[in-house]
Amino acid sequence: MLKRYPLALYTLWFTAMVIFPLPLILLINHTMLTSSINQLFLIDIGVIAYSWWLFEVYLSLRPRWLDQLIGLPALYFVHSFLGIGALLLGFIHWHYLLSMDQWITLSGEAAWYMAFGVALYSIFFMSGWIVDHFKIANDIKRKLQVF
Repeated sequence: MLKRYPLALYTLWFTAMVIFPLPLILLINHTMLTSSINQLFLIDIGVIAYSWWLFEVYLSLRPRWLDQLIGLPALYFVHSFLGIGALLLGFIHWHYLLSMDQWITLSGEAAWYMAFGVALYSIFFMSGWIVDHFKIANDIKRKLQVF
């Protein structure tokens, strides 16, 4: 399927990586206070991570039209790449950006830990990366799957 429509896959990649976060980045860059201009790059990284995360959630719904156009393996690859990229950019944003407001810091840390927890949960329960290679992990997964 992918060999017949490579333009669809490249359009999906370009949309996910550039076009989808672009309006939010332009809006934030034009409305940012002058006191935060020195942290603008790190704020933009956070916006890109957030946009990729939202796009990844949309791809996790497996839209039928996209599945038929580029195929499920390519869709899963884009989904996993955007998820890992969003986590890496989110980590850079969370780790290096400083805020004086404690509520912003607290909500950012909570969001980071929740996103990382969801990624660990997904890797453990929804993919075979760990449980296929380690018998103990497979046993733990089988016991915890009841819940």
